[in-house]
Amino acid sequence: MFRVNDRVAADRCLAGALDRLAASVTEEPKPYWKKPELWEVSLRSQFGSPASEGVVSVLSAANALATGWYVSGPVLVDGQLSGFEGVFDSQWGRQHVTGLQWASFSVGEFP
Repeated sequence: MFRVNDRVAADRCLAGALDRLAASVTEEPKPYWKKPELWEVSLRSQFGSPASEGVVSVLSAANALATGWYVSGPVLVDGQLSGFEGVFDSQWGRQHVTGLQWASFSVGEFP
């Protein structure tokens, strides 16, 4: 989520994020229903293989956006990595992309 005034500013912030990520947009920026001053967008990227490289890739991408993530997991199924998640809030950390207020990621099969 980006704290911006309009779609043009949200698109600029998104462009800044995409410059740092190997990701594609799955949901275009739109005002967040609960706080219209925040604009939300959804992105998707491939998880690398083997899992150890995928984990490093996800954490590196998160670090490119901001520092100060809360990361939970891993979720293990039969001793194999099934997933993990992370959340960033600008109150806790420092954003590296202009306007970034809140972000999250999830890896694996989550409901």
